[in-house]
Amino acid sequence: SGTVKTGYYFNNNYFDTTPNNTPPKGSTYVTKQFNNGTYSGYALNGVPHGKGVMRYTNGDVYDGDWVNNSRSGKGKYTYADGNTYNGDWLNGSRTGQGIFTFVSGDVYVGDFVGGKRHGKGLYKFKDGNFYFGDWVEGKYNGKGILTYKNNGGVYIGDFVNDKKHGKGKQIWGEGKWNGDVYDGDWQENNRTGFGKYTHASGNVKEGRFENGEFKG
Repeated sequence: SGTVKTGYYFNNNYFDTTPNNTPPKGSTYVTKQFNNGTYSGYALNGVPHGKGVMRYTNGDVYDGDWVNNSRSGKGKYTYADGNTYNGDWLNGSRTGQGIFTFVSGDVYVGDFVGGKRHGKGLYKFKDGNFYFGDWVEGKYNGKGILTYKNNGGVYIGDFVNDKKHGKGKQIWGEGKWNGDVYDGDWQENNRTGFGKYTHASGNVKEGRFENGEFKG
């Protein structure tokens, strides 16, 4: 029988989440009680080292790779509240590629650094909206695409701290703005600066905008 592999595709790449089942040299399999929980798996010098499961006293469970008592390698962490993370770990924190699934139904797939969404990633909300692009310390920062399922609208452009800010293009879907397009400057989610607003009817307003209003 072969090893069962687990993983996922993200941004046209395959990322393997299979923990390392090969026991480290010199390790032994133990079941041991620690101050923060019960560990079953390989250990070296009395601490988790290799593949193992830690069942924490707070209800969390980690199943994956360990290096010198630290979650490092591949592993799945199931939180007591029902959220889960499956992916890369380094020195006890979510660092690398992974999938974080929220009990609410939201899902994030992408890069992590120090436990936060950082790098490139896709966040899909339970209502069908999604954001794909750059992240810095858990927030939209950089270039990204924000798609609204409820009205078919989409924004493509710059973000700062989760807000549309910089240069960007918004296309509206359903509703009275259906088919309208704005391409230009944004400040904290508002059309502010120089831009061009093209109505579905063909009417065009180009010039200065302030808080979403055309000023000429």
